[in-house]
Amino acid sequence: MSDVDSPVNRIAPSSSGLTLVLPSLKALKELNAKKKNSPLLEPTSMKKNPRPIKLKPLKEVLTSLITKIKK
Repeated sequence: MSDVDSPVNRIAPSSSGLTLVLPSLKALKELNAKKKNSPLLEPTSMKKNPRPIKLKPLKEVLTSLITKIKK
């Protein structure tokens, strides 16, 4: 008995009946060109939200407030 004839190495045909349909490269390029030229998508993709300002640690803020109140 050889390894080629063993049932583990055989590739079974798909029984689901589904077929994979890929669009042509030309159609994909046209779709990407339309997306790039679309005015609705540009502002949202190009504009980023600014990062929030980094706050001082609470302990530092409270100690400075306490020292100001004591003076």
